[in-house]
Amino acid sequence: MARVAALAACVIAVALMGACGGDESPNDSPAREPPPANSHQDEERDETVDRVDHGSRDPNRFGAEAEESFTRAAESAPDEGSSLEQAQAELPVREPPLPIQQYILTDGSHDVVARLDLRDFFCIGGPVARRAAIEAYFDRAEETFKRHGIDDFSLTTALNSDTVDDFKVLARASPARGIKLTKRGRADRC
Repeated sequence: MARVAALAACVIAVALMGACGGDESPNDSPAREPPPANSHQDEERDETVDRVDHGSRDPNRFGAEAEESFTRAAESAPDEGSSLEQAQAELPVREPPLPIQQYILTDGSHDVVARLDLRDFFCIGGPVARRAAIEAYFDRAEETFKRHGIDDFSLTTALNSDTVDDFKVLARASPARGIKLTKRGRADRC
């Protein structure tokens, strides 16, 4: 439970930042000069903000990106805890093709709720690209859970929120039902 609380605190901090970019036109905001390269401000930011890797946003690359992200996560995951805890530790955070920022698991359930920022989800591309990102992610996550003896893994993808009880579901994925975007997940917002 402490892990969920720590992740929730991280998510709230990260949720306040935009990730997609390109929303402002030159007339919408005052002119800003970028800070000089290697400035003290950049060094501070690097230490306090976890970056989100959006990857290529190319559906043809999603499978390879998922493979790379899961491989990196597995290499740094501890080999302790229950099989569920070990599988969860191997899930990538803020990595392509689906830059998840928080995972929520309910005791006794293998349905993982993976939450991400609105911009991170909608800026993947249209509904077809979003579904492809979830599929690439789900395939690798399912393999990870099976490797730990869990064969009833399912995934609920939802938007970040201020509480762990508020789920704005974008998609659901399971071996039995396949991958389905909700009405919210099919919307055009980026």
